[in-house]
Amino acid sequence: MGLDQCFKVIDTIPENLNINSEEVSRRSKTIHDLRGHWQMQLFIEKIYKERGGKGDFSCYNLQLTRENLIDLRNAIQNFELPKYQLYKNTYHSEEEYSQMSYDHVKMFRNMEKNQYYEDLELIEKCIKLIDEGKIVYYWSWW
Repeated sequence: MGLDQCFKVIDTIPENLNINSEEVSRRSKTIHDLRGHWQMQLFIEKIYKERGGKGDFSCYNLQLTRENLIDLRNAIQNFELPKYQLYKNTYHSEEEYSQMSYDHVKMFRNMEKNQYYEDLELIEKCIKLIDEGKIVYYWSWW
């Protein structure tokens, strides 16, 4: 089992439903799927806890604001996401990098570079959807 993540969008949420209802999930469209992007998970989990979330942040739809996404974009651009290097089902701390061969380090660094640009593109897409009046949320399962 790993970490599955997605950003979703819905036009509106009917008054009789909350964002975590199955009906909202059925009516939503996936913007982007991620797998094993723990830095993103940990950053968004912090938002969940700041809003009073308790326990594990798993199988929960967390509505994101424009400000949340700008903060996330800034954290990515300033390399301020949580320090662990966790992408695409990989887990490598700086100490683990130091024990890898140069070719392995180069491969993982290139994956991270690609993830960086993919993340920024995703965030811009989400901000645009919010600016259009839509509701954007994040869901993960691990």
